[in-house]
Amino acid sequence: MTQRSTICRECGAEGDFYFKTVAANGNSGPRLLPLGMFTDANFQLRVCGNCGLTDWFVAAENLAKVREKFARKPDPLGMG
Repeated sequence: MTQRSTICRECGAEGDFYFKTVAANGNSGPRLLPLGMFTDANFQLRVCGNCGLTDWFVAAENLAKVREKFARKPDPLGMG
């Protein structure tokens, strides 16, 4: 697993992150991470306490399902 940086890529603050796990399957909203009807998909949010930049990561327990359900294609936005 890749080590995540402890430095905010927006403001350069170091070690000032706050974390929260949030559901990716909205009960009355959209399914933001469609992994299957009976899969409790989650995101790990990381918010910089200095500037508010928010990073969304697929929770580690859902990565195998993402590899199974999502197509691996070149990035259409050229970001990776």
